[in-house]
Amino acid sequence: KASKWSPSATIMVWDDAVDSDIPLQGAKVTVRRCTKYRSKITDANGYCFFEAKFKKKVNYGITWERAYWDQAYFNGPKQKGAWNLTISGQKSLMYATIHRAALNAYYGYFGNIERPYLLVGKMKIRYIHSSGGAHAQHCSFWNVFGAIADIRVWGIYNGKPRATNEIYGTMIHELAHQSHQRYMSTIQFWQVSSFIKESWARCVQCILTSHHYQNDLGINYIHLDNIQYWSPQINGEDGNQYTPIFIDLIDERNQNEENPSWCKDNVSGYTLEE
Repeated sequence: KASKWSPSATIMVWDDAVDSDIPLQGAKVTVRRCTKYRSKITDANGYCFFEAKFKKKVNYGITWERAYWDQAYFNGPKQKGAWNLTISGQKSLMYATIHRAALNAYYGYFGNIERPYLLVGKMKIRYIHSSGGAHAQHCSFWNVFGAIADIRVWGIYNGKPRATNEIYGTMIHELAHQSHQRYMSTIQFWQVSSFIKESWARCVQCILTSHHYQNDLGINYIHLDNIQYWSPQINGEDGNQYTPIFIDLIDERNQNEENPSWCKDNVSGYTLEE
């Protein structure tokens, strides 16, 4: 008789800012053999173990979903033995990076602000491996029938794949819009000016992406240099809505000392929650 065995998996993923592979935490790994199906969540080391016993090969996979979001499926190998996967390129890398951002937004550190839950159902996230009119789009405030994705992320810019840290930050930005909508209610959110919406989402993006890389991954990293370069004299409120107005309430940096055309920022000490 064939000896019985228990599946296990170790999932790693490449990150451009870290410049190495990192464990993929919180991924839903699946094993299937005929009608026998099991799933496990990877730990902080990217590892999971299945207590179920099998005699023959199983189909491994990753379902890029958790209780609050879903996006796609990774079809892994059919084999007998542990599955050791390093995700390093193309669409799967982007799905994994989007997963990392969503995991922190729903289960990890999210600045003590409202988590980006939908009122009903799961957040539907779509990755598009091409160039778009924007890096991403948040649609849940009018996607009432679930006919389209609530968040769409484009992975190509100027003909090249975007860096994983950019994809991570973009996803946090879109989830910040959903957090804002959740906090205010949909009707009130419609009435907020783009200047406030985008400046707030950019603040959450910069602060929490920097926090993730510094505190979770242990590298010296400031996301987008906290966009200190916005110039009211040049851009104006109507010319560029992605301003550092909320970042300036938090940081201790007066960018006007670096460039006289940039904002004078003599305020600091607020938290993202405040």
